[in-house]
Amino acid sequence: MSKIICSPGEYIQGKGEMKRLADYYESADRKGLFLVKGAYMIVDSFFSTEQYKKQITESFQKKNITFSFNVFGGECCMKEIEKHKNNMDKYDMVIGIGGGKTLDTAKAVSFYAHMPVMIVPTAASSDAPCSRLAVIYKEDGTFEKYLPLRSNPDMVIMDTEVIAKAPVRFLVAGIGDALATCYEAEACEQSGIVTMAGGQSTRAAIALSQLCREILFEDGLKAKIAVEENVSSKAVENRPFEEIVMLISFCKSLGLPTTFKDLNLSDVRDEALMSAAQASCDKDDTMGNMPFTVTPEDVFAAMKTANRLASFVPQMY
Repeated sequence: MSKIICSPGEYIQGKGEMKRLADYYESADRKGLFLVKGAYMIVDSFFSTEQYKKQITESFQKKNITFSFNVFGGECCMKEIEKHKNNMDKYDMVIGIGGGKTLDTAKAVSFYAHMPVMIVPTAASSDAPCSRLAVIYKEDGTFEKYLPLRSNPDMVIMDTEVIAKAPVRFLVAGIGDALATCYEAEACEQSGIVTMAGGQSTRAAIALSQLCREILFEDGLKAKIAVEENVSSKAVENRPFEEIVMLISFCKSLGLPTTFKDLNLSDVRDEALMSAAQASCDKDDTMGNMPFTVTPEDVFAAMKTANRLASFVPQMY
């Protein structure tokens, strides 16, 4: 029996990726997709009023690439898919921006139009954006069928600034979904079942799922706190969770301040925190000694996340 692993053609994650979508469209062309017409974007209705629309517009206009925003109708049904497919004549790539049904619609349009697709989730609620499957519903919202696709998306772009602004419940759902993946993968390996990829699980897939579980145990709570504070954090320098807990607990035992409240700053405003963050990153300050670039936004996010995290940790003695 063959062993098969499937994944998106390219997965990109980072801050500010939304303003680089035109760059990724061009890079797809350099990879042999021969894109020359432009990008057809299917976006959630709420997205059209967001600041990101301006960023995307400037990105494509700067490179003189044709593009259009097309609002998702609300249901991933064949009528909606056909509507967008019939408008694809002037374009050669589908870009889906939004939640699950919007992204599934983009994948289905790509499938029926035989064109590449770029997926841009606005929440990290599941691993569905990376899958080679679209869920099709009837117009009344009831389930109709699963649509197996020829391949996983050509590109998946995760802008962590956008993800951080989504409701916390979406991130928590995504953490739960990702956590289950490890146990699902191990079960598939042990049973030798043929997966949706058409073969048995590979050791690489198992290793990735186990690494995913380790990262969730290490950074899941820190990430949740960062999103609750509406910031995109590096999970407090990605230090081991046990080390962070031990450090906070030790400081509390000594009576060292670990929260804004300890500093008599319970009511401190975000504007004041940002001013302090900007001052700490002044070119004449010592922040330049760090082994990586630190921005005021990074410092602001770290302060907010550390403050919340400390509220969960008891003192050592």
